[in-house]
Amino acid sequence: MAAEYGVVLVRAKFAILGDERARLALLQAFLSVPACLPVRPLIRLQPLETDEADTPFLEAAVWAHAVLLVSGDPHLLALKQIRNPRLHRPVDVARPVDALGLLLARGGARLA
Repeated sequence: MAAEYGVVLVRAKFAILGDERARLALLQAFLSVPACLPVRPLIRLQPLETDEADTPFLEAAVWAHAVLLVSGDPHLLALKQIRNPRLHRPVDVARPVDALGLLLARGGARLA
């Protein structure tokens, strides 16, 4: 999934975050946060009707017990929260520009 983030971040629409090198450095900064854990989900969720390609990100967030899913995808952002059948609390969905502040405000909650 980190590779997918890298592919997405070099798209022209993310130029506001800097050149490609700066955007990939931003990704590395997110990945270096101790709460950012790589996962291979062993749970399968119902595919999203709006965009099935987003489903693995939801599965990873649920499997990792994440409280925050970082995305710029309008389909995911429209959800605002994802019901987590494994926990009693939902997974919040936030834009990258808002994510680090939310994560730090939570004192290092897991990031997916």
